[in-house]
Amino acid sequence: MKKGIICAAISVMLVIVIAAILLIKPKQTTKNPPQLRLKNEYRIAVHEHQIVLYENGKIIEYYPEIIVDNLPYEDRLQLENGISAATKSIAEQIIEDFDG
Repeated sequence: MKKGIICAAISVMLVIVIAAILLIKPKQTTKNPPQLRLKNEYRIAVHEHQIVLYENGKIIEYYPEIIVDNLPYEDRLQLENGISAATKSIAEQIIEDFDG
């Protein structure tokens, strides 16, 4: 008799656990919502010993007249890491500063 009650209790608990697992939906987190690209992203960097301007990851302009090796160490380091700019005109102003 006790075995029957224990088996029934275990069966009921299993049904409850399985139902709970199936009914509980994972929470939607808003911690890292998908990012939408609303505007172009510009980056100035060194590519093959030349300063280049990237727009959304593609090279759109080369600046061969600026000799990277002649720039101060801090400027070269910044360029090797890449410099972000909000707009193309801001990026061009930054590049002009390197040109002297």
